[in-house]
Amino acid sequence: MKRMLLFRFRWFVSLVIALVNISAFAQDISKKELRQATNYFTEKRVSYGLPVLKGARPGNPISSLGDKYCSDAGFVDIVPDNVDADAVTIEWTITTIVGSSEEHPDWAEYVGTGQSTVLRFYPDRVTSDYYNVPIYFEYIQKNNLGFIVDTEWDYTYVYQTPTAFDLSPATVDICAGEDATLTLSGSETGMEYQLFDSGDNPIGFPVNGNGSPISFIVNATETYRVEAVNGTESTCAAVMNGTSTVTVNPLPVPVASNGGDVCLGEDILLYADPDGMASYTWTNAGGTEVGTNQDITLSSSDYGVGTHIFTLTIEDVTTCVNSSTTSVTVSGNPVVAPSYNAPVCDGGSLVISANASGGSGTYTTYTWTKGGVVIGGETGATLTIDPADV
Repeated sequence: MKRMLLFRFRWFVSLVIALVNISAFAQDISKKELRQATNYFTEKRVSYGLPVLKGARPGNPISSLGDKYCSDAGFVDIVPDNVDADAVTIEWTITTIVGSSEEHPDWAEYVGTGQSTVLRFYPDRVTSDYYNVPIYFEYIQKNNLGFIVDTEWDYTYVYQTPTAFDLSPATVDICAGEDATLTLSGSETGMEYQLFDSGDNPIGFPVNGNGSPISFIVNATETYRVEAVNGTESTCAAVMNGTSTVTVNPLPVPVASNGGDVCLGEDILLYADPDGMASYTWTNAGGTEVGTNQDITLSSSDYGVGTHIFTLTIEDVTTCVNSSTTSVTVSGNPVVAPSYNAPVCDGGSLVISANASGGSGTYTTYTWTKGGVVIGGETGATLTIDPADV
């Protein structure tokens, strides 16, 4: 009887202390949840035949029980803060109060016996229905007569650790100015997915999981990875499987040139640089392909008088493509209508005039021939000769 009175006195003192510190205990738990738990454990105290101070939280925190755990935490050993000298057994219950109370003995196992009893709790055994809600732990110490000599309760939370999905592709090559799409094979609602580069710098903003694959768009040479965190508890995180190495290849630099402007009927010469490209493609202003060799020859007669633009497109060994243009002017040929002052009298001179029309620009050079032989020194628009030389 003396032992029981001493226990009841200690219990009363602990209740008073708990009442003073109840606000600190309830920092994480909601008022509604705390009220539910208090009512539940108060009823249990009554069933044990223990005194209950109205309005107090009937119990003290269990220091070996953490405030929270991630679902991949392995296991944690939980013991009472104090083991009564008369205790011969320590019994534990794990309870959730979601609508109604439910005990979960399969979430833990006992290690040791008697006063050395340890409750080994496995957060990874907690099912998803009970993530983010209070999980209550209670122990009862009994003496060899089966009387309760000490009891306490506390609570913790288990938060889901993100599932590791696969990031792909492992490698991808793109050309400068293009984007690469990296795909995570799945995602989970409530998780946030952040892309990082090889320097651990975050790329863009976190993407909220939606239960489906998600994509990231990048355009820089880097090796990327993805980390996921629980949106409610950021310490519960996981690195996704695999990395994606993106290589951005520079564009080739094409140089399109030509053999110069031509007269109608002459050939148009087009030249492409640099050498060693995987392919060369020439197109005219209308987009029609006119050649696939590095250098090509075209007939100006097919294009007529005017300035014509030709586009060179090259592709290098990395399949990157770039284009350049060159323009050629085709000029029309002039038409010459000769006139002369015949007949002429003895002693007079025969004057032949070259009346030019058509073509383009200024007529600068005239060439006179006789019998297919160039008449030297005569470059003007008129030719004066002695009739005797005809």
